[in-house]
Amino acid sequence: MTSDNAQRIGKAFLAYSALHLVVEKLFVPRLDPRVVARLSRSDRIELVEKIPSTVNGLVSGLLGMYVIHVQRGFRGDVFKPYPRLLDRLFSGFAGYCLYDLGIMALQANRDPAMWAHHVVGFFGAMLMTVYRQAAFFPTAFMITELTVVPTNLLWYIQKLGADRSAPGVAAAVWYRRVAIARAVAFVALRLTTTWFVLWYALYNTPSVDGQSAGPGRAGDETKPVVGLRGKVCCRRRLHDLWYQFSCLPRVVSVLTTINVSLLTILNLNWTLTVVRNLRRLLQNP
Repeated sequence: MTSDNAQRIGKAFLAYSALHLVVEKLFVPRLDPRVVARLSRSDRIELVEKIPSTVNGLVSGLLGMYVIHVQRGFRGDVFKPYPRLLDRLFSGFAGYCLYDLGIMALQANRDPAMWAHHVVGFFGAMLMTVYRQAAFFPTAFMITELTVVPTNLLWYIQKLGADRSAPGVAAAVWYRRVAIARAVAFVALRLTTTWFVLWYALYNTPSVDGQSAGPGRAGDETKPVVGLRGKVCCRRRLHDLWYQFSCLPRVVSVLTTINVSLLTILNLNWTLTVVRNLRRLLQNP
């Protein structure tokens, strides 16, 4: 890891820590003290932490979306390209994970899944700035951080809003609306991400013989890949993807496997939980 990236991680950690202090000193005192007093110690910590969490979700998710869908930094090759913007993305995310791990240590009974998510996120992002290969995979999963925004908003409505059991109350109406938005976001961003990653990687992996499987890329006229269809084409793309993956440094291939596998399981579990909660909410308003 270069000294520049180490400094970026440190600066991100300090920035999120400073934001935490600013929110604690300026935002919390403006809330109804009776509402804040009813919160548990863990909730009072989370009351402040949700703002840095939302900022990280927006920054990480939007930067990931920009690199893949606007800049198209991995078109034609998901293994070798490393757009310059990724140094800031991964360093910032590593700094946030470091900050949030410290906050989680102050709270009781935090979900083990969140500990796993943050530990893997920190080391994965930090090491990505060192090896700079297969960066497409963690970048794609960064987009799922956007679901943090409706999740945090729902938490604020739940903890600070009025009695949601009374029909017609503004907090109750907004709680249902945001709960629906959160479920849509989880299904659209978290449930489908692994399938998008696999599809995109299949169609944007260089061929073993030098041809590109990516759209709009010309190959060797004697062995056209673009013209292949059906099972033959699928097998060819899978072969090329596996070959390119196997050529990665061992630490990169292992971390990529852990990253994709763990996040797939977590995303599926979190999405099912969110959808079940929404179903109960709509059945018992």
